Amino acid sequence: MVSVRVGGRVVYILETVLRFGILAAVFLLSTSLMIYVAMHESAVVVPNLLGKTLFQAQQSASQLDLKIEVKNRVYDERNPENTIVEQWPKAGMTIKKGQALRVNTSLGPRVARRETTGGN
Repeated sequence: MVSVRVGGRVVYILETVLRFGILAAVFLLSTSLMIYVAMHESAVVVPNLLGKTLFQAQQSASQLDLKIEVKNRVYDERNPENTIVEQWPKAGMTIKKGQALRVNTSLGPRVARRETTGGN
């Protein structure tokens, strides 16, 4: 009878170790898979949008599965209205697909107002 009790305890310990081993293996595999997917998610190189119209920039971004966010509209003597004058992130950087490219667009040159006199 003593051998049965000792053998039963050995079997119980082995079953417990096996269960924990299976749980640990499942945990490690799922964690490794999540890290792999996160690290290898599709990335793209940011295009140079400077000097393009907002429409052209949106088309370029769309082809790379990126979005355009207009942050500011500024007067610019060198660029016509709706032209990209600044962008973040900068061209050549690598970002994940689906991210937004933030841009400033030109309002064109500032037009000087003429003063009118109130009299004649």
